[in-house]
Amino acid sequence: NNVVQRGLRIPLQVFFSDKGWGVRTLVPIQAQTFVCEYVGEVCHDEEVESKYAREEMKDSDYLLDLDGGGVDDHPVVDAARIGNVARFFNHSCEPNLEK
Repeated sequence: NNVVQRGLRIPLQVFFSDKGWGVRTLVPIQAQTFVCEYVGEVCHDEEVESKYAREEMKDSDYLLDLDGGGVDDHPVVDAARIGNVARFFNHSCEPNLEK
């Protein structure tokens, strides 16, 4: 996709507050603007469950579930070890970045 290949175009700042990690923009973002892709290791449900069982991911909540449309072992993007700023997008009590 040409939009993704252009890379990050909006200046973003990862910050820590009393509620945990978050991301804020340093400039206004127009509606429907591409912000960035979610980057991580693509694995399957069973592999993720195995990692949790071994406690490799005990404190990780950087999983993007790619619903397989009813498929049991569907893909999951794990951004715990390999990721980018997007892994902090869903960590808001009041999210304001929507589809």
